[in-house]
Amino acid sequence: MSNYRITAFDGVSFVQTGIYTKSGTAGDLKARVKVYFPPHAAPIDPYGGASAPLEYSKIDTNLLISGDPDDVQTLVAAIRAKVGESGTLSGQAGTGTATRTAYMTEIKGNWEAPFKDGQTQWLMLTATFQPTTDWA
Repeated sequence: MSNYRITAFDGVSFVQTGIYTKSGTAGDLKARVKVYFPPHAAPIDPYGGASAPLEYSKIDTNLLISGDPDDVQTLVAAIRAKVGESGTLSGQAGTGTATRTAYMTEIKGNWEAPFKDGQTQWLMLTATFQPTTDWA
């Protein structure tokens, strides 16, 4: 299992002032198993007993974004602009770092009070990535 803390995507740092990478899913491999069960016939195994093809699991990264509401909106806008884009996903595990290519497929989140000018706002944002390569 790849236990990398996501640190950046396509030039947007997730370890800058105002952003804290709080948690996330590790993401790993899964098999694309397709066995067909036709009525009144034996199951059809398209792989003929060979290994099924593999695909990379999606990775969710939970970010805590905080600061003045205008600063929070600026940080969110930079992340939001990457949805649908393919780019370099960077991660860190202990003292080691690695990268992989991925698409940012979705962001969603919840803001927390207070939502006033001059006061600190908190936004919990989840960014979802679909890797297309392994960590290297």
